[in-house]
Amino acid sequence: MTQQAIEEFFKADWLTIEEVLISFFLGALIGLEREKARLSRPLRGEEKEFPGVRSFGLTCMYGATMMRLLTLVGEGGAPDVALYISLIGLLMFPVILGFYIAYRFFVLRISGITTILALAFAFFIGILVGANLILEAAAISVFITFILAIKPEIQKFVTGISYRELLSALEVGIVVFVFSPLLLMDIYDPIFGVFNFRILYVFFALTLVLSLLSYVAVRAMGARALTYFAFFGGLVNSESTVLNLVRLGLKAEDKIRDWIVAGVLLANTSMILRNLILAASLTTISGGVHAEAVIAKILVGMLPSMLIGYGVTLLYSGKKFEKGESLTIESPLSFRVALKAAMVYASIFVFTKLFSDIVGDAGVVLSAALGGFINAGATILSIYTITPVSGETANIIGASVLLATFSAILNKIVFTRMGGAEPVLLKKMFTYLLLLAMPCFIVGLLMAFDLV
Repeated sequence: MTQQAIEEFFKADWLTIEEVLISFFLGALIGLEREKARLSRPLRGEEKEFPGVRSFGLTCMYGATMMRLLTLVGEGGAPDVALYISLIGLLMFPVILGFYIAYRFFVLRISGITTILALAFAFFIGILVGANLILEAAAISVFITFILAIKPEIQKFVTGISYRELLSALEVGIVVFVFSPLLLMDIYDPIFGVFNFRILYVFFALTLVLSLLSYVAVRAMGARALTYFAFFGGLVNSESTVLNLVRLGLKAEDKIRDWIVAGVLLANTSMILRNLILAASLTTISGGVHAEAVIAKILVGMLPSMLIGYGVTLLYSGKKFEKGESLTIESPLSFRVALKAAMVYASIFVFTKLFSDIVGDAGVVLSAALGGFINAGATILSIYTITPVSGETANIIGASVLLATFSAILNKIVFTRMGGAEPVLLKKMFTYLLLLAMPCFIVGLLMAFDLV
């Protein structure tokens, strides 16, 4: 044998070898879960030959080999006879799978199609690997394994959920996914021409979504979930979060109501944190050498408010809950409350917009203070859009951001009332919210008059 013949003999297509090996491990990942599932339940005699790591790995490798062989024929790297071999091999798998299904159903008397579908997907993953779509194949393999592995958790969830709760989730899905293409359009009111109905719809839908999330969190974690819901909800939309927190506490015990008060304060405090991050990011992007001065001025007003908010929250939420203590609410959703809140939100928007247009000459600061009653985040974005960051505008921008945040804190009184809070709770909430808002107001006012 000549040297050239020896080299040709030992010449290998390493890409083919890599793909075949990768396909085996991707299939074996699914098989690992299937074998683990079999071992975690009482073993029946007819399940001794249940497909596992080897079966799934070989199935995936079989699909990859046939597909890779077909690809090599197209690239001219394999003889034409390989085309027929690969096509026959691909068509043989459905036949093999059909025999296994018949054996499983009629001989072993085992029902269920999960394992059968998993085998089919393992073969499909192998085909993807053979087509050099390795990343896509890996993603599908991991996701399928994840879906198979969470079966116990899904069973617990389905057992614990009521039909009313499922219906509520579907109602939210209809509002968010079915009606949104129709209602997320720029349609303005015919009277004033200033109110965009998209804003009203987004607020209404977000209120329902947060209401469902708060209900699910309380069902899963008990009253302790209120803290997490208040913090993360305040980062998204503090108005809707406060509305749902107050609604949760309407029929709660006094100890739970203390946590409701703490939750409202925490939602506002996280809203302040969000505004600080937003303002600091916008200032850093467009402020240049003046960014540090502007951020420092904003921080002077917001930091005391955040310290007060977190301090009072810790003081109010100091009571510990017994293990397993829960908060019971009758229904996951209240469309009536969400609709009333959206109407109030729309009224605040129209009044603020009209008043801002009338006294628009008073400047950016007054517009920011009014805009904060509607949406502090959007107001802060507009501030940086119309006012360039410079040494001369540092106080104007700082005052606008702080007064918008001040207004966003005080508007929670309206939504606390909308949630049905009793006069005693409303009075207590107003006192703490005013205490939380005063540092932003005082520092913002001093900046507006160039006193700091």
